[in-house]
Amino acid sequence: MSSHLEIIEITYHLFCQHGDHLTLSQVAKESGIKKQSLYNYFPSKEALIQEMLTTKIESYSESIITFFDGVATESPRDQLYEYGRFVIKYHMNEKHLYLRRWITMSPTFKKMTVLQDLIYKYRLRYNKIIIELLKNDADSKSSDDATLEFGINLFNVGIIGLIVSQDNPALTSDFEGFYNQFFDTFWSVVSKKSNSTQ
Repeated sequence: MSSHLEIIEITYHLFCQHGDHLTLSQVAKESGIKKQSLYNYFPSKEALIQEMLTTKIESYSESIITFFDGVATESPRDQLYEYGRFVIKYHMNEKHLYLRRWITMSPTFKKMTVLQDLIYKYRLRYNKIIIELLKNDADSKSSDDATLEFGINLFNVGIIGLIVSQDNPALTSDFEGFYNQFFDTFWSVVSKKSNSTQ
């Protein structure tokens, strides 16, 4: 019999194959338990999916916090550049990419206000880290938090756009080049002088 955490992981893998069409019967079969036994863990399919998504969102968000704790460069610009690369590389995983696209575009997710609040909470947390990076950079145009946060939100939206479009032939031919161009454009907005990406 699968444990609670194993059921969550099985749900994740099945969800990335079937999306909203995932059934509790599929989860029960893959978990090696009776469908009725699933209700001992989760009251409904929606509750199971929400807990799975909560687990994955928390894991991803904490990995970003850990990234900033361990990044091996002192330049704020380089840290932000590597942050973008880290997020994109994370979503090169097919399942991670599916989940990102589902969260970005699914009408079902738009009804999950608890998860939207969770994402917002984490976004505020690592946006604060990035704001401090930019405020400590000599080339930063503004020390105003609201202005910097607006710029960072635009940066994150741009990153998500690159992620969900990464199988576009126009992008895949030179994905690194597209990212570098995007980053240089962003940096020219938030810094006093435009620097070329190394």
